[in-house]
Amino acid sequence: TKIYTLARRVPVSAMLGLSEDIAVVIDEKGKILPVNEPYLSLCRVPDSEIIGANPAQKDLPLLSDPEVLAAVRADEDINGIVRSVTLPGEGHIRHFRIRIVPTVLEGGKTGTTVIGADITREEELIQNAGVAEIRSRQTLDMMPVPVCHLSSDLVITSANHAFCEIFSGPKDSVIGRPFP
Repeated sequence: TKIYTLARRVPVSAMLGLSEDIAVVIDEKGKILPVNEPYLSLCRVPDSEIIGANPAQKDLPLLSDPEVLAAVRADEDINGIVRSVTLPGEGHIRHFRIRIVPTVLEGGKTGTTVIGADITREEELIQNAGVAEIRSRQTLDMMPVPVCHLSSDLVITSANHAFCEIFSGPKDSVIGRPFP
């Protein structure tokens, strides 16, 4: 069974104004058409310096990344994530997940919309979790009491030095064994 719904055309300019993500429309010749306010804030330049520019010829945040440019030119990965792009900034690094969306422009011309979601917070949380896990493992390894982690089927996935001494074996031989 297929479900059909009525579709209404929404002007690209209206969509740009609604999005908190970065959004830039590029025509079939590679020239930038409208951009939204979040992208202008990222660039810190007026739209007059961006509109009409070609990202391959002007150094623009996110858009001038070689993989993003290649995806825009190839019209590939329809609605797919092209990649995460890292953007060095003043004092910190920002991370974006970029999507390339083929777009039909006025008069039936083709173009591409580049949408960039700021995923900096998520990336920082992942990095912090990794650091916390390393510290936790180091602390557990130094503890004088035996400690081990078990999988759901009671197989030893990690163990500290004290645990390995009690079960008389090097760490490599203890890990992966069923819990006694």
